[in-house]
Amino acid sequence: MKKIVCNIIYYCAVKCGFAVLFASCSFFYLSPVFASSFDGQVVRAFFTSNLKNNKPVNEVLILENNVRELHFYSEVKNMVGRIISHSWEHRGEKIFEKRFRIVEKDQKLLSSYKLSPGRTGEWMVVISDEKGMPIKAVMFKYVKKGSFAGKGIVPLR
Repeated sequence: MKKIVCNIIYYCAVKCGFAVLFASCSFFYLSPVFASSFDGQVVRAFFTSNLKNNKPVNEVLILENNVRELHFYSEVKNMVGRIISHSWEHRGEKIFEKRFRIVEKDQKLLSSYKLSPGRTGEWMVVISDEKGMPIKAVMFKYVKKGSFAGKGIVPLR
């Protein structure tokens, strides 16, 4: 069974303007009827501000607007022959989309976007299949420089 229902519910809630927070979504499963149309999985998906040897070095949750470029990294398994897209959205509006043809059993996908300092607020990348069905949605917040005192970028180990 696939654990993608939570991501789809969250995506739909964000698109409709509802504030939804799931502490744990492991109890949501697709029934076999729905799961049969999607055999692969997204094993990792997150934003990163920097790459080293084409690999992410951190995970971005909150980013100050003095940083102008951001990358979205994902890994997919068992999707050979499929077309997967990264759709970058700002406040519900699609800004940029990159499509990938999956040719390997375990494939890493990377898309990048140059951010405008005036476009603060919530950003999301929606990973979708070739039919436009959302598989996973990941968000980050883009804030004015100096407005966030916490740690919004976490190093990867």
